[in-house]
Amino acid sequence: MRGKRVENNTNQPIKKISLCVKSGSKTVKLELYPAEQWSPRPGARPGMFRVKVGRSWDMANGKYTFYCMGAVMALAGRIVQELGEGELEINEGEPIVPSQLMAKHALVEAPDPLHGLSYAVRTMTKSFQGVDGQWHVFILGQDDPVPVSSLTILRASTRVP
Repeated sequence: MRGKRVENNTNQPIKKISLCVKSGSKTVKLELYPAEQWSPRPGARPGMFRVKVGRSWDMANGKYTFYCMGAVMALAGRIVQELGEGELEINEGEPIVPSQLMAKHALVEAPDPLHGLSYAVRTMTKSFQGVDGQWHVFILGQDDPVPVSSLTILRASTRVP
């Protein structure tokens, strides 16, 4: 007996790219879905992807986490390391901002009278790439990381050993 032809469910997201990471007998599949399919969600911009690792959505920054292609490649690199294939460094374009460095932070998202002002800060972490593809650093006195692009590094002699 032949079954009826079942049409694709239009509510299911459409996969654009599949990656397979294999080491010995271990295999992990990554599936990339264009973020535009979740357009009302914050961060769902063109060029960004929602990622499935195995059968589960990656939720590193909440239920709807979106990655740029560079962050997807960094995620694949971490998976390779977890599978035991050794070091894989993806550092293209990494700004080198060490911890304990003095810098000036520009108030880019401040209201009008304060917009464009800057103040002296100390970096508390070395720079890291966020899921949005931008480089960030934590600074003293702020709970959230700030973009490295908003910092002006002061003299190198101000670094604390």
